Amino acid sequence: LPEVVAFQKDQKITAAQGFFNFPKVYYADFNAEIKDSIIIMEDLRDSGHRMWDKFTPINFEHARLLMMALGRLHAISFAMKLKKPEMFEKFTNLKDIFVELISDENMKMFLEQSMVKCVDTLHPDDIKNRSRFLRIGEHPTDTMVSCVEIETAEPYAVLNHGDCWMNNFLYNYNKRGTPTDIVLIDWQISRYCSPVIDLVYFIFICTDKQMRAKHFDELISIYHRSLKELLDHLGGDAMVQFPFTALLRHLKRFGKMGILAACFAVPMLQTKSENLPDMDVLAEKM
Repeated sequence: LPEVVAFQKDQKITAAQGFFNFPKVYYADFNAEIKDSIIIMEDLRDSGHRMWDKFTPINFEHARLLMMALGRLHAISFAMKLKKPEMFEKFTNLKDIFVELISDENMKMFLEQSMVKCVDTLHPDDIKNRSRFLRIGEHPTDTMVSCVEIETAEPYAVLNHGDCWMNNFLYNYNKRGTPTDIVLIDWQISRYCSPVIDLVYFIFICTDKQMRAKHFDELISIYHRSLKELLDHLGGDAMVQFPFTALLRHLKRFGKMGILAACFAVPMLQTKSENLPDMDVLAEKM
């Protein structure tokens, strides 16, 4: 993120034009000997930022802000590829922690159990959708790994946030209660893959059917328009580097990642925090 900022400042990009939607970090350090770390960030509550209620599907105005932010974030990848390839190279080597996690046998079993529970939410007589779902979820871990493969995403792979769901955004509001700003937190599973992974992860986990039916196409257009605007400012060309037709092809190819991620994320999202397993303990076991 410091290099994302440095690149934008070098290109004379203002805060209004670019991607600066993350907390200030005052201090960070890692001690290899004791395998411990510290990170001190600004308290976003001081500036009035707050989270959306995870039990409520997100509305259009809040989703629109995220699509705009993701468009700008991904635009920087395309611009850096073009202008600062040596700086960008390190992003292409990001280890995908998610891939390592779902290769664990316990995690595979958890995913398969989640798929069974999800298909059971469909009506028994809904043969068409049950069969479609079972095809997608036949080998869920293999399918998810294939969706984040770098080779199949190139030449359009970008730096993704990696964990785009409601608890990882904070919003600021004007006096009328309209969201005016979004900040993205929890960047620890950032990955280098297709741009649509961030999009479908958010859309299928955080929105409901009515929202998707009414605004899906509009949200995708907002995202691409935001990407194009910043990429133009950075001296790139979206029509060459990531045309809208390529975005549609990636949605078709990698979109199933959103559905599969939702199968295990939505049940957790709808569970009260005190009833969730201790994720720190689970992470240590993994």
